Amino acid sequence: MTVQVVNASGSYRVALDRELWRTSALVIAPLVDEWTQAAPSGVSARAITPRTFAHVTGSHLVVTGLAEQALRGLDAGPVDIDVELHRRGHGPQHVTITVPMASSLPFESVALAVGSTTIRLAGRVTAAAFPHAAVPGASVALTGIATPLLTVTAPLAADHAAGTTVRVRALAAGAATSLTAPARAGDMALRVLSAAGIGSGTLLAVGQDIVVADGTAGRVVLLRTPVAVSAADGDAVTIHAPGASGAGTALARPVLAGDGLLPSTAALAGAAIEIVDGPSTEFRRTSLTTDADGRWRLAGVRGIPEISATTTAGGFLADGPRQIPLAPTDPFIVNTSLRT
Repeated sequence: MTVQVVNASGSYRVALDRELWRTSALVIAPLVDEWTQAAPSGVSARAITPRTFAHVTGSHLVVTGLAEQALRGLDAGPVDIDVELHRRGHGPQHVTITVPMASSLPFESVALAVGSTTIRLAGRVTAAAFPHAAVPGASVALTGIATPLLTVTAPLAADHAAGTTVRVRALAAGAATSLTAPARAGDMALRVLSAAGIGSGTLLAVGQDIVVADGTAGRVVLLRTPVAVSAADGDAVTIHAPGASGAGTALARPVLAGDGLLPSTAALAGAAIEIVDGPSTEFRRTSLTTDADGRWRLAGVRGIPEISATTTAGGFLADGPRQIPLAPTDPFIVNTSLRT
């Protein structure tokens, strides 16, 4: 209950003491960094559910409010409370806490994982024998320790929920054109020399990135999802036809735009995969190979504490599988020497 107070400095609406007395903690939830499992730094919170307030104290999220308003119906069933977490260097993270029916308050939630630092993996493959020449075209296979991982050589362009289907998909290259203007990460259109053969749903490879056309306007190709990797004026744009689909799995956790290593429920073996998600469906290559200088790189590694790496190349003995603990250091360097 509130009353209006008017004095010489203005007009105010003041809550009575008994209303403030009824405000109490509704939910207490520990916060952990999704990578290190330690208490995260630099986190603040904003309540989304009406008539609630959220703040972070120490390593805990605390949601307060009037129980009879914010948790109305708790005696008949569970009630969801929505909160937005903010961390320096990250976009907003939405979390939903379900308070079980007839819970005593404050409800003590399980720990909530807060988004951690995203890093790049990078490495160089060389011959073990002097003069330690670079090994171009070497294959670097990254797999998970506790959870299978899928490698995508161009980061994702969209978010996808846990449980989203991922399947092997054959891609056949067709006609090619080229860019007539640079394509920058985040762009929703490409300017091309010729739009012949490009229509809604056409797959286009631009470097390691694969985008899906949503239509054309002259020599401008509109896209369903944004460009993930920038490309230069004059770079090739190749039409790809999707072939037969193969083995499938599902995402083991939600993934975000920019992710390059995707936790899954089972491993997949294929040169390209399809993430089946309606208008946000994406196609990605999975083969990580070294360039002419023996170097490789993978962006978008987030919240993955450990990987297994196997490196192979013609004329050399395979290296691995080698277990590598990761740390939030950007870039994290993984170099390999191959023996004959």
